[in-house]
Parts: sequence; structure tokens; C-alpha cells
Amino acid sequence: APEPLQITEQEALATSGADSVYYATRLRGASNEKARHELNFRPRPLEWLQTRAVPA
Repeated sequence: APEPLQITEQEALATSGADSVYYATRLRGASNEKARHELNFRPRPLEWLQTRAVPA
């Protein structure tokens, strides 16, 4: 597959606006690590992912 197109931040500002550029370049990623550590957060398993198809 060909490499993705690349544009400069200035080109992105001109075509997509400041909010899009901020979200793509400056916004930090989300993590549940703090909640898991400080609040003992343990997400429960999703039942719909664990169910097996019953043969007909």
C-alpha cells in the first residue's frame, strides 16, 4: 500500500481548522491507569463477547 499523505500543520490549519489540528497533534491520549490504580477500577468482562453461539 502507498504511504499516507502528509501535510504540514499550516496546511492542516488552512483546510481543517484549529480544533482538528489540536486534536490530531496536541491532545494527550486517554488512559484508565489512574482510575485502576487510585479507585481500584476493574472493568467487568463484557458478556456479549463471552457468549458462545448455540448450534441450531
